[in-house]
Amino acid sequence: MMMSGVKAADPLMLTDKSGTTIEVQVEACDGVNVEVTRVSDRKTFTIPMNRLDQESVVRLQEWQARGGGLIKTFGIEVNTGKSNGTKSGDDFDDKRVNLDPVVALSNPHNSMNTCACKMTVVFYGRPVVDRSAMHIFKTITFEIPEIPPGKTQEFKVGKISAAYDNRGYSKFGARYAGYVVVLHDGPGTTWFSTRSVPSSLVTGNELAFLKVQTGKDYDKAFEELELARYSDD
Repeated sequence: MMMSGVKAADPLMLTDKSGTTIEVQVEACDGVNVEVTRVSDRKTFTIPMNRLDQESVVRLQEWQARGGGLIKTFGIEVNTGKSNGTKSGDDFDDKRVNLDPVVALSNPHNSMNTCACKMTVVFYGRPVVDRSAMHIFKTITFEIPEIPPGKTQEFKVGKISAAYDNRGYSKFGARYAGYVVVLHDGPGTTWFSTRSVPSSLVTGNELAFLKVQTGKDYDKAFEELELARYSDD
């Protein structure tokens, strides 16, 4: 299982009613008290919210609206469900990509929910006629609700089956290459991504994977290409 997370939120400036201002990392806020870590010395303590000025209270309310106080760390496990086999109608030398993927997200924390977010899963291959390109077998985006402490939720990507032939004169289709999982918010700000194998194609291109479409071919710059010949079976 892979643990994923996001960078801590930017520090906030909080001012009390006497005019004293400190820079803090907010750890938790229940509307009555706010637990903070002071940036200057990393000391953690609690401040009653009724001691803060109105502008600081508004900042804390905005922090909560952005998901502050919820865990942004997940356990991610991907089962590709890969299997061998062909279908009736396939030629004797055809091969086939057979996948039935399931992605499991877990909350490793023992007392706090995870943030709600979106999860985009992409399974891709390499066209046998142009291995520098990328073929998208399937892309799907899930709405991820808050996950309670210690719980796991599974998300079924759906079956993928596609024939290919990488030998002889009648080459067609794409071989399975891997997957990408991206956790992000609505506007497309990436929190975290994981992949099946190390790849320069993925690193730094997480947002580009949010825009690819099932059944399309793309070059390394994520520009759409004319499709190579694929089986419709």
